[in-house]
Amino acid sequence: MTVNAPIESFLFERVFFDSNIEGQNVTEEDVQEVVVFTKIPKNAIKIPVAGGATYSPDFAYIPTEPKICYNTPMAYSDDFRQQVLRQLNCGKTYRQLAEEYNISTRTILNWKANPDRKVRTSYTSKIDLEKLRQDVLDYPDAYQRERATRFNCTDRAIAKALKRLKLTRKKSD
Repeated sequence: MTVNAPIESFLFERVFFDSNIEGQNVTEEDVQEVVVFTKIPKNAIKIPVAGGATYSPDFAYIPTEPKICYNTPMAYSDDFRQQVLRQLNCGKTYRQLAEEYNISTRTILNWKANPDRKVRTSYTSKIDLEKLRQDVLDYPDAYQRERATRFNCTDRAIAKALKRLKLTRKKSD
C-alpha cells in the first residue's frame, strides 16, 4: 500500500493505492472526470492470469478523458492491514482508524478477528463437459438431479456446467 498526495481537485488529503494505475489516476492529472462507476458482481468477469488462475475485478470506472476503462481491485494489501492493526494496538479506537483511513469499523473488526487475508481458491470441475453435452443429447428431458446422479455430483454442479456449455433449460421447437 502506497500513500501519496493527490491532485488538487481530489476530495481527500491523502491517497492510498495498491497498483501503479490506481496511483496515476489520483496523483496525476490523467483523470479529470468519471462518467461511469460500476460495481461488478462477484466472479462476473474472470480474467486469466499467470499460472492458470483467474482474477475477478470488484469495480470499474470510465473517465471522460482519456477514453480508457480502468478497473481496480478493492482488496487492501497485507501491509495496510497490519499498519491499521498496529495502530489499534497502540490505543487508537476503531472509529478513529475508520475515519483516518476511510474504511469501515466492521472492516477493522474483521481484520482483527482474521488478520490473514482469505485466499480464494477456484475448484476445477469434475464434470467432463463433452460427456455432459452428450448426456444432454442422449437424455434431453432428464432432470438436473438425474444428471447429477449419473455424474456423481450435485445439482448445482450440473447447473454450472450447463451454463459453461451455454445450454439452457428452455425447450426449442
